[in-house]
Amino acid sequence: MEIIKYDDVIELKDNDKVFKMYYSQNGNLSWNIWVKGKEISYWDNNPIINFEITKNDIELYNSFEELFNNIKNCCLFNEPDAGLKYSTEYKYLYHNNVIQWYSNKNKNFTDCNSVIIMKQDDKYIVNFYLKESKNLDTSIRFNSNDSHYGPFGLIFINQFDKLSKLSVVEEKAYQKKLKK
Repeated sequence: MEIIKYDDVIELKDNDKVFKMYYSQNGNLSWNIWVKGKEISYWDNNPIINFEITKNDIELYNSFEELFNNIKNCCLFNEPDAGLKYSTEYKYLYHNNVIQWYSNKNKNFTDCNSVIIMKQDDKYIVNFYLKESKNLDTSIRFNSNDSHYGPFGLIFINQFDKLSKLSVVEEKAYQKKLKK
């Protein structure tokens, strides 16, 4: 998987699929997918797109491992918060060793696109599930406030911020500038 950073966007390229992470205009973290150079939608007859994060990209793998463990253990600020494990938000987000985040786009979150993150052996599987939508928006939005998941969006935001500082990401950004 190729990791590219430009401006405030991180792209994870896997052949013809691109997993983009960025802050949208309203300041919320968004994850989005592109296939063959275009944003994919439910109408493209492929409502599930997956990415595998393996130890071949160890810094990326470690980032997803930290994300997964922080959610599993309710660590918002590097310390477990045992009270959060009993919250409704946690029960929606983490169950059976799977993280499922429904995009924070409207009040009925089960009508939104979602992402599922699960660990299988020595890899993380990231599945995007696209819902039928009139506006064709495929992004997954992680609000830091006013979220279905309470404070858990902060864990995703922290992961993005740390990921943007990784040496492999910075190195790829530098290499891309040199090619221009």
